[in-house]
Amino acid sequence: DFSNFRNTKFPSGLDFSTANLKQEPNFLNTDINLKGTDRETLRIVKNSFEKNNNKIEANRFFTYEMREYRKETKWIKNPFRRLVLDANYVISGFGNNYVWPIIILFASVALYVHLLIHQNEWVVKTLDLMSFIGGDRAVSWFDTVTYYANEGSKVIIPFNKLLEAKQGFEFISLLFFIWFGVLIWQTVVAVKRNTQH
Repeated sequence: DFSNFRNTKFPSGLDFSTANLKQEPNFLNTDINLKGTDRETLRIVKNSFEKNNNKIEANRFFTYEMREYRKETKWIKNPFRRLVLDANYVISGFGNNYVWPIIILFASVALYVHLLIHQNEWVVKTLDLMSFIGGDRAVSWFDTVTYYANEGSKVIIPFNKLLEAKQGFEFISLLFFIWFGVLIWQTVVAVKRNTQH
């Protein structure tokens, strides 16, 4: 009925994926080698800590579980899911690190401000490049695409007030605002995960 693995070391890893347990086992102070441990076992360990209201250890094993899930998810079969998993892993280590998303946020803000200040130079350089690559037809195509992208950005309700002052730069601003939202959300989740006890 009850399994207790407190203060136990599993140097070769642990496989509980086929075990039928009536209750969540106790894994307090257990040392598990992650190399020999599958995702289902990590989920069981995480759930056991959640049942005992040990949020710090549950969050740690959640991170391990998500790392295994990322390894299992292949780009060819699920490209969008893998993209989301990779982004979460790179930005905050699945909510394990809140310093990194803050650094990325400040760097992104600096890049955005730089683009805003030099937007006219950037547009001229882009038009020159398009002219060099494909002549007037390429310039006309670029103008059309940017016009529709900027006009389309203006109709997105949560951001349309913010975009009013970004004349001719609405689409790029919209992308940055969405990116800022993602980074702020990652920071909030990571702070919450690291401060629960």
